[in-house]
Amino acid sequence: MSLTYTHIPEADVAAFIAKYGKPYDPETDDYRQPPFAAPVKAGKNTPIYNVHSYHTKVPPQGIVPYIEHYTDPGDIVLDPFCGSGMTGVACLMTGRHAILNDLSPAATHIAYNYCTPVDVEALQREFERIKAVVKEEFDWLYGTTCDRCGGPATIQYVVWSDEFKCDRCGELLVLWTLGVDLPAGQMTSDLRCPTCGKVSNKNQLARVSNRPVWVDYWCNRCRPHRSQRPFNRYDQAHLELIESKPIPYWYPDHP
Repeated sequence: MSLTYTHIPEADVAAFIAKYGKPYDPETDDYRQPPFAAPVKAGKNTPIYNVHSYHTKVPPQGIVPYIEHYTDPGDIVLDPFCGSGMTGVACLMTGRHAILNDLSPAATHIAYNYCTPVDVEALQREFERIKAVVKEEFDWLYGTTCDRCGGPATIQYVVWSDEFKCDRCGELLVLWTLGVDLPAGQMTSDLRCPTCGKVSNKNQLARVSNRPVWVDYWCNRCRPHRSQRPFNRYDQAHLELIESKPIPYWYPDHP
């Protein structure tokens, strides 16, 4: 697949189309394709999808059936609002060419790097170099303890829960504690105050803050490596220590 960039001259786009496209002839063109009418299921937990986040992102596996239905291998696909470039990835996966365009410089940057070949070995070497440079700081920032073996572990993610104020007694109501049924994988909007017993819909309560409540972590010593547990006093103390230290690097701080 080849790719054109948002700011590439029109002449280059024309040359791209001339190289890969087929001239349209109204006398001989007999393209007729019925509407695509089949269920499409595509998960978001794939290496390609997770490389870079982007709003309104669609897994490329969910685009492939449409590409294959409406086009032939070698055809050019135009996506004038490409976002992070998942249509381009779908074209790569199915032997099509693509022209991707977006008004957002961030979008075209992400799309370009998704769809442009790279030296995988060089990328791996650079990744390992960067990982070694940041290892000490990374281990400190994301370090925790395993509740199974008591050894060091690495946080994968932390769940933060909204807190509301009971409109009868003023008690803080933690959504995760009062509204989440973890074994069933369900959440209710009705919260019962543990102090006064009043049941209120969270949409009618004042949200006052949020707090960390749940930790997903990785432990190299245990099997399985991945585990979860409530956010504990150690985690809270460590978080407060991190927040108390100044950030030693430049970062944009203008409101």
